[in-house]
Amino acid sequence: MISDWPPARPTLTHYLPSLAFQCQVHQSHHQSPLKERELLEFRNLAHGLVNTSKTVAYVVIVYHTSRGLKGPVPSHIKPWCSRKSDVRVLCQILKSALRFISLFERLVPTIQNFDPRDVLREMYSVIMDQNEYVNVVGPNVPFIFETVVANPWYIGFVRNLVEEEAPSENRNRTFSNRYAIACILNYLVSEKFDALADVESKEGSMVLQLFQMCFETLPRIQNNDLQRAPQLAANGVPGIERVVHPYVIAFLTKVTQRLSDNGNILGYMKAIRSLFFALAATNKFLDVQASVGSSGLHVQIVDTSLSLIKSPLAANKEIKEMCAEICLLVPARLEHLIPLIPRMMQAAVVALNSSDRSVHIALRVLDVWVESFNPEFIERSMSRVTKSLMTALWSHIKPQSQGQFGHKVASMLGKMGGRGRRWLSENASVDYKDIPEYGMRVILAFPPHTSFLVPLDRCVQLAWTTMSSGTDPHRRKNSLRLLQICAETLSRLHLPSNMLASPAQAATAGDEERKRSPETMDAQKEADRAEEAEKLRKLDDKNLKKLKNLLFDPSEPPQIPADLVWPSELGVKTKKQHAAEKKMLETVLTALVSSSNIEDEIEGCESRAFAHATCKHFAILMTAGWSNMAIPPWAPPTSKMVKYDVLQGIPAYVATLKHLQPQILLDAFENGLKRESEKERTATVECMSVFLDTLLDIGKAQQQLSSSSNNDADIDDRGKVDSDGANQSETKEDLEKVLHIRDKLAREIPYLGIQQDLVTRARHCCYGDTWASKLGGSMALDMLSKRMPESLLTYAAHYIVKALMTVLRSFPDSAVQEIQTVSSIITMIVSRANRLPAVDGPTGTCGGDTSMLAEVTKGHDGEEDADEEDEDEIEAKVTTRRGKRSKRGSRAITASRKKQKTEAGKEDGRFKTPDADQPKDSSRAERDVVRLHNDLLQAVMSSKNNDAVRNAATQCLELLASASGTTIGAMLDQILSRQPASKSLLERRVLPLRSIAAQTNYAHSTAFLFRHCPALGSTDSLCTFVADCCTILEQEDATIAASTSIRGQQPKHPVIHKLKFACLEVLAECLGCPQFRNAKDDATVTTHKWDSIDPRDNGVEDMNSLRSRIVAAFVRNIGSSSTRIVDLSKLGLQLASEHSLLAKANLEESIKPLLIDLFSIPRLSMRRLAHLHHLLDVIPDTFQDTLGNKFVEHLQAWVDYEKQVVPAMTAGVNGIPGAMEPGTECELAASMLDVFHKLPTWASEFLETHTLEDLSSRPGLVVLTIGLEQCLSSLPGPANASVCWSPYRDPLVRYLSRYPDKAVDYFVKATARLSSPDYFTLFLDIVQHSSGKVLLERLKQRGDTILDALKAPGKDAQLEKEAQLNCIHLVRVVCDLSPDWLPRNVFEACRALWESGIVEARPFADLTLVLLNFVRRHESEAELLLQLPDAFIGHPNCDLTALKDYVMRDFPREASEQVKRNVLSAWIDSFTIDTVGPADVVKVRFLLRPTINWLVEHDQSEVLSPDIIGGLVTKIFGAVLAEDSEGDELFQSEVIQICVALVQHVPHLLREHKKLIIQCIWWTLKKDNIAKSHAFLCVAHFFRAYLGNKDDENDINLVLKAFFNMLRMNAHDSATREAVKQAIDYIIPILGEQTDEGGDSDLHAGVDTPDGGKKRLIFPSALKRLLREEGMMSPVMVLVMQMVVRNREAFYSSRLSFIPVILASLNKYGLPNQSTIDSRILAVDMAVTMYWWDEKAKAENISGGKATLLTKEMDTSILNFLLRMTFVSCEVRDRDETGWKKLHAHCLSTLCDAAKYRTNCSLKLQFFEKLLHNSAQQQKQQAASGKSVGPNPVLLTGLRIFSVFMEHQPVNLVECCHQQLALMIEPSIYNKNLNTIEPFSTAIRHFYAAFPDDLAATDAASLTSPGATVEAADVKKHFVKTLEKYLTHISEVEQFSTDVFWFACNCVRVMKGATESSPRSMDEVLLLLLRAMNRVAKEHSKQPQLGLLSSKGMPQESLSNAEFGSGAWFM
Repeated sequence: MISDWPPARPTLTHYLPSLAFQCQVHQSHHQSPLKERELLEFRNLAHGLVNTSKTVAYVVIVYHTSRGLKGPVPSHIKPWCSRKSDVRVLCQILKSALRFISLFERLVPTIQNFDPRDVLREMYSVIMDQNEYVNVVGPNVPFIFETVVANPWYIGFVRNLVEEEAPSENRNRTFSNRYAIACILNYLVSEKFDALADVESKEGSMVLQLFQMCFETLPRIQNNDLQRAPQLAANGVPGIERVVHPYVIAFLTKVTQRLSDNGNILGYMKAIRSLFFALAATNKFLDVQASVGSSGLHVQIVDTSLSLIKSPLAANKEIKEMCAEICLLVPARLEHLIPLIPRMMQAAVVALNSSDRSVHIALRVLDVWVESFNPEFIERSMSRVTKSLMTALWSHIKPQSQGQFGHKVASMLGKMGGRGRRWLSENASVDYKDIPEYGMRVILAFPPHTSFLVPLDRCVQLAWTTMSSGTDPHRRKNSLRLLQICAETLSRLHLPSNMLASPAQAATAGDEERKRSPETMDAQKEADRAEEAEKLRKLDDKNLKKLKNLLFDPSEPPQIPADLVWPSELGVKTKKQHAAEKKMLETVLTALVSSSNIEDEIEGCESRAFAHATCKHFAILMTAGWSNMAIPPWAPPTSKMVKYDVLQGIPAYVATLKHLQPQILLDAFENGLKRESEKERTATVECMSVFLDTLLDIGKAQQQLSSSSNNDADIDDRGKVDSDGANQSETKEDLEKVLHIRDKLAREIPYLGIQQDLVTRARHCCYGDTWASKLGGSMALDMLSKRMPESLLTYAAHYIVKALMTVLRSFPDSAVQEIQTVSSIITMIVSRANRLPAVDGPTGTCGGDTSMLAEVTKGHDGEEDADEEDEDEIEAKVTTRRGKRSKRGSRAITASRKKQKTEAGKEDGRFKTPDADQPKDSSRAERDVVRLHNDLLQAVMSSKNNDAVRNAATQCLELLASASGTTIGAMLDQILSRQPASKSLLERRVLPLRSIAAQTNYAHSTAFLFRHCPALGSTDSLCTFVADCCTILEQEDATIAASTSIRGQQPKHPVIHKLKFACLEVLAECLGCPQFRNAKDDATVTTHKWDSIDPRDNGVEDMNSLRSRIVAAFVRNIGSSSTRIVDLSKLGLQLASEHSLLAKANLEESIKPLLIDLFSIPRLSMRRLAHLHHLLDVIPDTFQDTLGNKFVEHLQAWVDYEKQVVPAMTAGVNGIPGAMEPGTECELAASMLDVFHKLPTWASEFLETHTLEDLSSRPGLVVLTIGLEQCLSSLPGPANASVCWSPYRDPLVRYLSRYPDKAVDYFVKATARLSSPDYFTLFLDIVQHSSGKVLLERLKQRGDTILDALKAPGKDAQLEKEAQLNCIHLVRVVCDLSPDWLPRNVFEACRALWESGIVEARPFADLTLVLLNFVRRHESEAELLLQLPDAFIGHPNCDLTALKDYVMRDFPREASEQVKRNVLSAWIDSFTIDTVGPADVVKVRFLLRPTINWLVEHDQSEVLSPDIIGGLVTKIFGAVLAEDSEGDELFQSEVIQICVALVQHVPHLLREHKKLIIQCIWWTLKKDNIAKSHAFLCVAHFFRAYLGNKDDENDINLVLKAFFNMLRMNAHDSATREAVKQAIDYIIPILGEQTDEGGDSDLHAGVDTPDGGKKRLIFPSALKRLLREEGMMSPVMVLVMQMVVRNREAFYSSRLSFIPVILASLNKYGLPNQSTIDSRILAVDMAVTMYWWDEKAKAENISGGKATLLTKEMDTSILNFLLRMTFVSCEVRDRDETGWKKLHAHCLSTLCDAAKYRTNCSLKLQFFEKLLHNSAQQQKQQAASGKSVGPNPVLLTGLRIFSVFMEHQPVNLVECCHQQLALMIEPSIYNKNLNTIEPFSTAIRHFYAAFPDDLAATDAASLTSPGATVEAADVKKHFVKTLEKYLTHISEVEQFSTDVFWFACNCVRVMKGATESSPRSMDEVLLLLLRAMNRVAKEHSKQPQLGLLSSKGMPQESLSNAEFGSGAWFM
């Protein structure tokens, strides 16, 4: 952190931001010419300042170095970075410049070859040393990052900083970009790393972009380093690997942890993949590979990647592909990867089946493995995936035209020899189709008599694939339409017309149908189909009534008679054909419901509405009775004469397309839930909800109607049976059992069977094999549970929760989001299932009733088990999936369930015994709730569940317990009270280790018992378990890993950490258990030895010893690398401390090994120091001052690192050298320093330096910190630490903040320290530190101490003076941090110092700002503001911007009216004319004038009391502006500006003093000084306000005199010119009102008067005389013309006096080469003014007037002048590009209006040919010199002009300019710029509209100019010949190039424009166009590799201007 001390001169660091602000203000005023001119001036100044800043930075650095010196330096040169002031100046220059260059983002015109971002990058590249670069750039990186996030334009600067190096001629200033990468990586890894979790945000996206930018640059820099190794060594520049090594390792460590813990991993994966790509590009980062391999990061990365591939996140193909790439590219050496290669083969298989990039990576890695290892090892490594790997490899062996990897794969397989073919002898998998038949064939008929059979199911599958994974919106939309047509046709469920008729009527209809002939039947059939289709489209009243009766009629559903004649078209079909038809419809419905939300991606399709309507359709079918249909035999009738069996009036299952069951939609739902895409699963669930809502709404209405008709006896069978119905083969007993269980639910819940069917299907998905199936089932259960009635949910909650627990159990730890989602679903279900209605007896909410607690235990009883068996059997019988499970299968499933329950009971100790005490009359709801509670308890206690299941179950149990008023312990007590369960649960062992996962779960369940059953804390088995946990915690990780295995391999660290965490949880819970704490100390506990195999080999210890071991375990494991273990160990120690279990002797014994290591320098490490910090956080009082003394000694050694630390590390301990982790040198010292603020209060003595008993000196911590910072540059390791970016500041701030009083006294009371730059700078940094608020608050309370330091110097004058100056700056810093702070006594002291004038320039600015801060908050001191502006005099080196902003802007706005009045009155009272000087000038300029302007402009004139006005006029105006006044010119100018404001805004206040004011103004006008222009402005406002008698000749003469004086005044600066211009504009309206009788007849200025006479304006004649005297080209003439243009309406009546002058001046002002841009703009404005006058005169003549108009010659002259000016302004002629562009646009706009309204002018463009030729030659020269060339400006201007005139005056244009039009045809076509061809096409369109080919078809008006017709024909002929030339060239060209397509596209574009106006105009060239297209098509088919039509596959609407000039666009 860099303090702002000592203050620097306000040079570039202060001027750059101010200039940037001014430029930004002016940028918002683009419309004002004055503002644009000022903006241009700012731009030029900016250009100079940026280059100057670069020079300043170079001088600051090079001055202190020996760079460029020929000989050796006689004395040592001190590094420039040791001067903190230089570092601060350079930092602020760079920071200010970064804000400043934002001007160039939108600022136009830009300077040629000047990019400020590149210039600023060169400024940074000046710094060559790494530490110096970090000093300057490091503190600025946060600001750079914030700037880039706020404005992405700055990313170009960062890219230049990272990627670019200095140019070749500056070789001594290169290599700085590696330091920039290091600084950026350090900031991103340490501060902004977590932003990658949200890459959609601006900050996250920018962090990812910067990471990728830095990583992608590494290979290039590494290659350059290898080539320039001697130059790097000569300059002392480290290699890129050495610079970025620590940040890369830190990045990998963090990203590996985030990939395991965070659900949003996309950003982290993209970042790490970018790094791995960069490291693999050169394979030269050997140190990084060694570090990754030695640290084990490669194992973590591979494990994490492979686990993510198998996790639910792998459903995202992008993530799965990235995981495979990361796994394969892990940067480690081959010897480290050898154990991992067999597992990495899985990633290779995934990569080989992914994108081309992944395939390339996989082949590259596999090739390295094959080359590096022997074939036997490769064969063993790929043994698990041989088949899939070889299949993937062989799939890439293709010709070169079809794939790019065939050669590489063939070469690799050849290296493998026979092993690459051996897998072919194994059994190969083939595609399997469960139904080999096609569902339906579509007949495609083509004339004559040709037809094709197309399988419909293949069409449906193709359409579904195209719709779900396609990219073309048109194809996807049509695919969706095909699926909708299929569904609409196939699912209409046509019924026979006599279905609803009575049996007799149906029989009659059948007889009639038999009597018809086949021909009659076919014809009638077609007619019936048409009629039926029409009826289906229109739901009339009759059909609506039928539907109502069908749905809501309480009577029985209509029956189909047995002798019903079915349509004969059914034909003979096999069983497989029927199954295929059913499967096809199921596929169609699945596609529709899973793609219902596709309309969010494709505009115009109605997928959601159609899918929802289909679901509602099927729901209505089910409610209409079709859900009762029994399942028929699969065999269909053998012929149409054989009828289906009819059972109880319900038709058998007719397996044809027209009679499929509606339950097929449920199959579609199930299939949709298993789709891989999350969007498709979401859409399926949405359709399910629509279906269920419709079903329930209709069902509720049916129930209401049924109950209202009192027809309760007729229970709706649709709700009793399952959705598939009960088969007739089911026995009566089964049905009675079903009715017994579900009778009540069936009465209350409509369509219970369908809801159960949906739930069963969703549960089935949860037990699926894929992640998609599990997640889809979870989503469906979530939706169903929210819509399900609570009574049904209570019944089904047991099964639903069980399924969801299975899903949770399958999730890996990385699936954070999925775990949270499913857990929340479980919690919601449990909550709803337990909110049951009140019933008699015990409630189902787990209240405090003991009977209910007894019910909980029945989950372990045989009777409950038998009940579950019955339900399972019933569920198997009444399943919704009937036909897919036989009775034998049901019995097998039931038996399997029994077996699983028995085995699970044995494993978990849940042997169930019968209980005779079960109440027989308990309700079913209670038993369901009890069973749910049992499931939750079993989930917690089971050894097979993971943390996710356990946490979800625990959360649900806690929720239930809190809602019911009971406890989880009460439930557990009931279970554990039974002997078998108690024996199994309480006698679990954790030693010896066999299954580490199961025993980890044992520990979790034991901790759960301790937590909720404290009564068990003293049992022998649990105490033994605790002792075993202590034994495990006493072992090292390597020892534990060696003692057990997982699938033949040693467990990894995360698994061991989970075991230790579970053991620590047991210890923490047992300490919280009162029975365990209060157990007798001499009670014996059985223990197991670690290495014992025999269970009988036990030991014994007492309880006191066990408690000591527990504390020691916490102390030992608090230093773990796992954060969870550390937090739990802290909790355990806190519990031990609270319960007085921390014996001092035991603690000292536990801590002693750690202290021994810490007291020895060779054994110091960050891990041991972190261990110490964790202990200090919990038990700080345990440590003595010996620790502090030892650490002070270590820090003293660190000050002299090379002489003390390095030898100590080399010597080592017991002959073993110390091994400090590389890059941690600074961190070790900072960590030791950070210990002191955690020590007890006796650590305050380490602040001061002390002399010890042995007379040695022990330095204080502040002294040590200063010494440590000074030796930072000599430490090894990364260059991220420096004096200005010190890692020791934070620890010191925390230490000083703990003892703030002593810290303030230490720094402020001691004069020597306060005057020392080192101490004072350090203190300032601490006060401004974000963690130093405590110290700041204490400093604010010590005003007396600060006051003592501000006193005048005493004996030691120099020392005390320095202390005083530093104290002044300290006061300013405190005021800046706390603006409300400044005691009165400190303020008075500062004011006295400020008024004394003895303070130097540097602290003077501080005092000024301190006083200003006080005045802003104390209005009573407002009069001090009259003294503060004096600071602007004599202090040019002080930055007083804050003072200036306040007095000029904030004070007028914020101060109260009384304060403003007091300030003005005080100034007037104290003013004397004799003492006017610079002080009065600054007072008026900066304070008084802005205040008065604000008052009069914002309606606060009441502040200006009569006394103030009188004082101003008499004492100020009268004295200063008098004739004999000799006052200062600047003061007079300021005073006259105050007078202008008062006269302009509040003239009524000055009415009594107007005579004195005009006299003062008049005397001012006599003086030729800077106040004269403002006096003119004041005169204008005075005349406008006070000119009473406008006919008074004296007054008019005075006005005229002032007016002409204004015109003759020569203004030199913009402010004066602006004032004069405003004065003239104010006076003209006054003079316009003055007229005179008669006058010169030649002036034509007469106007009509009401009395019929003539009056004339006075001033035009005088102006004419003035122009004669001054001359035509004088400045007065320019001023007069500008005045006329601005006030053209006032000069309208006198226009004829000025028109000749204007016509004579147009060419003189606008066309000469030496004319300025302002003169040219004035000339165009003069032409516009004459047009405006003429149009107004025309309007008067239309109204009956006789105004004089412009003659034809005048009109022609003006128009042709505008034409020439348009061509003159089309090219930029100087640096004012903005002005030229504006002038050109102005000319074009004026010409457009002239073309519309000035139709009688002759166009003269003879100069065009020469201009076009010269411009073309100039562009050729620029292209030859390598410059970029744009469109020809002359040609482009000509095309725009011709387009405008061709639209409005085609005949005139062709007659006058047909030759010029012909000249532009070929250059326009032979052009590669779209901006040129567009206006040419427009002009051609207008040309053919005016002169079409079929003139006979036009009206007679088009033949009025035969000459134009002939000339137009010539132009057409030339145009057609040009087209023929280029189209012929295309068809005959030998070799195609991009230029050919440019010309071809140009021809097509202009032909299109011509045909839009005249369709037959291009018939002559159509044949040539077809030939050209044919030639291009042939060339493309012959040589497709040329890519002539690379975009041919794109739809026509997607081809935009970006493809213009390509073959695709042309075709």
